[in-house]
Amino acid sequence: MTNCPDCAKALIKTDGDKHKCLVCGKEYLVSPDGKRIKEFREAACDWREYVDLLDDRIKLRNKSIPENAVEASAALSASDIVLNLSDLHLGSGGVSYRFFRELTDIIIKYKIPFVLLGDEGEGFFPSFRSARPVLGQVMEPIEQVRFFESWLNEVGEYLLCATCGNHDEFLEKIAGFNAFTAIKTKFAPYIDGIGALNLKVGHITYKIGLSHQGRGGSKWNKNHRLANIAREHMTGLDVMFGGHLHQEEVTGAYIRENWCWMISGGSIKTEDEYARRYFTFGGKIPQFSCVWLDDGEKRVVAFRSLREAIFWRDMVRANKKEYRAIVG
Repeated sequence: MTNCPDCAKALIKTDGDKHKCLVCGKEYLVSPDGKRIKEFREAACDWREYVDLLDDRIKLRNKSIPENAVEASAALSASDIVLNLSDLHLGSGGVSYRFFRELTDIIIKYKIPFVLLGDEGEGFFPSFRSARPVLGQVMEPIEQVRFFESWLNEVGEYLLCATCGNHDEFLEKIAGFNAFTAIKTKFAPYIDGIGALNLKVGHITYKIGLSHQGRGGSKWNKNHRLANIAREHMTGLDVMFGGHLHQEEVTGAYIRENWCWMISGGSIKTEDEYARRYFTFGGKIPQFSCVWLDDGEKRVVAFRSLREAIFWRDMVRANKKEYRAIVG
């Protein structure tokens, strides 16, 4: 005879190895020799109980993994540049690391605010057209992650906002998470896809759209996809930043009666075998487009060259009274 571990009363055999205590009502699984006993519980699911728990779980997740926002906010005390930085592809053998060092030194020296639009690493490549992108990497994936975090430790104070890119999705396909995302969320607001940055410059607020890729490309206009996003998904944009094409491009147009600059970022990946094979002739010159935002009245000046933008910003700062007298 086997007794109940809780109330010490005799257990009654009900079905196979199942036994039940008639006093406390608990059920147990008992081995044939009676030496092993463990509590038995029937699986039960109450959807109403789940709803309450899941609401709390979602709140906790959103607190620890802030990826669900579609808008973010940041502020600059005075007129300044905002650099559109994307497609670094750190780890690729086609990246100009000399230029990457120069760009980083410029950001630090001139205190350049910037946004990151994804594809900071070369990626984990669970599937691709060929094995060459994998074999051509000069850093292993874990090295890419640590290299990127080390870099952000130096320049992270100038990062205004970040989004994801198509290469960021490669690890998600394997493991369900993105190591680069986890790093970026420690330094700035993060938007997991298309979103907007409400940037206050002095007392003026600019609305900047952000998207790594977008849909609706055109061979005649590299920024057609950015125009589609600004037209179909957002209102009141002053600037629309994008990446993915590895070629900087600056265009502007009235969209819903509001002038919007559309800025595609370049890439430090100057030797892109995939692009050269399918749609690009020769190598690329690394260059990143940017905008200058006025703090006196809403005014955006777009530049295809960061060095030109720095010259303009410093010239305006040195001759602020004269500048205001001319433009208001």
